[in-house]
Amino acid sequence: MTLQPKEPPRIAPKPRSVVSAGRRYMSKAQRACDFCRSRKSACQIDTAPPCRQCKAHAQLCEFTDRIVRKKRPIPQAKPSTSPTHTHDGRDEQRRPQESPSREVQQCLSFVPLTGSSFSLGSPGFDAHMLDFDLDRGLEEALRSSVDDGQAVMDELMLSLHDSSVANHASLESHQPLVGELCGLTGDMDPYLLRHYQFDEKSRFAFSKLTICSMQDTEVPVQLLLSKTDINADVKAQTRLTSPGDDSIDLSDLVPPEIGQRLIQLFFRFINPLFPILRRSDVPNPSTASTHLLAAIYLITQPFTTFDDYLCIELVYNRPSPHSLFGIAWRALNNALSEPNFASLQAGLILLLQPPANPLLLDSAFKWTLLGMIVSMAQTLGIHLDPSLWNLPDHEIRMRRVLSWMVYAVDKWLAASLGRPSHISRDEWLITELDPADISFDIKNDSYACQFSNLTVILDKVLGNL
Repeated sequence: MTLQPKEPPRIAPKPRSVVSAGRRYMSKAQRACDFCRSRKSACQIDTAPPCRQCKAHAQLCEFTDRIVRKKRPIPQAKPSTSPTHTHDGRDEQRRPQESPSREVQQCLSFVPLTGSSFSLGSPGFDAHMLDFDLDRGLEEALRSSVDDGQAVMDELMLSLHDSSVANHASLESHQPLVGELCGLTGDMDPYLLRHYQFDEKSRFAFSKLTICSMQDTEVPVQLLLSKTDINADVKAQTRLTSPGDDSIDLSDLVPPEIGQRLIQLFFRFINPLFPILRRSDVPNPSTASTHLLAAIYLITQPFTTFDDYLCIELVYNRPSPHSLFGIAWRALNNALSEPNFASLQAGLILLLQPPANPLLLDSAFKWTLLGMIVSMAQTLGIHLDPSLWNLPDHEIRMRRVLSWMVYAVDKWLAASLGRPSHISRDEWLITELDPADISFDIKNDSYACQFSNLTVILDKVLGNL
């Protein structure tokens, strides 16, 4: 006599608290990549692969591996132990129920059941639920319970990173605010600031200040954003005035239509060699920073002959290089109390400007300007590696490229002027250019990459002098 199933095998309904109404982050269409799954870490993808972990470890972001789940071996009924011969028939009803009950309880023991979850001993549990074929019933029970457990574990593993991955607010969106790095020995200790209750965008605002948590690792990194009116007194004291030509407007000196063509010349001849600007953020002659526009107009003067319109328009009415430099220099000095990326880019362009007299290096001014650029970069946290920061990918790439540019200019200017370098290799984390950081802006990056390799060699030479 063998046990026959009374009805198709059924498993008790899944508790509502185990699987909620749709996971917010993990789904079959957005699984973790192979590298993150092997490390059992959250796969942080902003918009498209590769994820941040693969970029940080230089790994391919692939989704080729299938999930392999171990299945519990299904017990086989032995003829010697099969309850076929009994006296009163009670064993036929007892043994098949006891074994599945223990097996299913073990299989479902790791699934967190809360709220209105059922248990095997609850009043809502009916014994006939376990009256099913052993081979098929236990296999379905195992498969269902493992799938539910995997879903819960996926959500638990990624819930901590869900808000940070989905919300990477750019610091460029806070243009009215001024950002500066919170140093390890400053008045705002990063190790104490890390205990603040940051919001879903890693921000903590109070009064006129906002603390932004960029990286909460062994060494935390925070930036302090403040309103511009806080530095009003400092700006008034440091503002440069010129008695004669202070009222000169850049738009009067260079009309916007001519400025647009000069910007195109900059991206054609200068930016491929020194990737200071991003092609996706072309400065607007009507709204961009004055010091950045004046620096671009100044350095592109020798290339106007390569433009069909400018070679005729500016042949008799060329903007004065002296006036352009004066506008750029005054605007840059006025921005020292609240530097930003445009200030750093304008300073680098002025540093690359050839001297008016080829026989004079103008070493004193160049070296002073380089010191200002390094100071602005350190204030903005450019000397740190932002690869794991809570920022969009394009802003991370821009920070890395600017960091390398400041480092490279410092080494070559120190060698040409015979000065000790401003930057120490131990305190500057980006010392080589990653081709992936400029592949979006420059089609042929061979010159910039070779220049980066030569800079590394030059740094070693300067260190051994």
